[in-house]
Amino acid sequence: MRSWASVVPAAVLFACACGACDKDASSGGAASASATAPSPSPSAASTAPPAPVVHALPTITLTDHSFTVDGQDTPWEKLADRVKALGERKAEADGKDVSVVAMRNAPAHEVSLAASLLLDAWRPRTLTVRTATRDQSQGEIVLTYRGHDARTADCSAVVMIERDSGVAVWSKGGGGAQRFTRGMAGPDLTSSTEALRKRASACDSPVWFLGTAETVTWGLAFDLATRARGNGATDGGDALRPHETVLLPHPPVAGRAVKEE
Repeated sequence: MRSWASVVPAAVLFACACGACDKDASSGGAASASATAPSPSPSAASTAPPAPVVHALPTITLTDHSFTVDGQDTPWEKLADRVKALGERKAEADGKDVSVVAMRNAPAHEVSLAASLLLDAWRPRTLTVRTATRDQSQGEIVLTYRGHDARTADCSAVVMIERDSGVAVWSKGGGGAQRFTRGMAGPDLTSSTEALRKRASACDSPVWFLGTAETVTWGLAFDLATRARGNGATDGGDALRPHETVLLPHPPVAGRAVKEE
């Protein structure tokens, strides 16, 4: 016969063991449930499309003293180097519609050169030059890249604003130039644009050329260009036949043949 001294400890041990088993079973079940709970699939997360990266082209402003990119001024004499550096953004501009802002008091020949260099460096679909009009509304001239091999008919019309604000009109292939003396407030836009329309109407060319002397401000060239492309009926003339404006990056000589660059 076993004594109570030996039975009681055995019972106690049995009860403790059973309690531990229950506890283990309970915790083990929770752990098992936790282990078998579904978790997000890494592959599902990895297949989600990444957010698109949007690259904004720099903001370019042409002023009286500089070519300004995102607020950083570059003197006009360093224009070519600055535009060359912008060539690294070609992939973002290629085939797109891009724009610049040109102040009215910017040098017209520098604006023309900047536009020519940007068109060559970026090859955009269009380059829009935005400028305030005389009444301070917003105006624009839309330019396109024509390529190094582009050639136009020698009869294409050429207009130039000269140093004294007179205007000369002639044909791309050269010949006698019509001259219009300065008006009361600047170039004689009425007579010169009428002569431009008449000359252009006799030539099957989609292009006309605009040049300026180095002393001319962009506002005067812009006014002539927008006046020329407008409805001629408003000032007694015909509508301008060519639809594409080419800004000459270097001042031409009135009456001489114009070389496309």
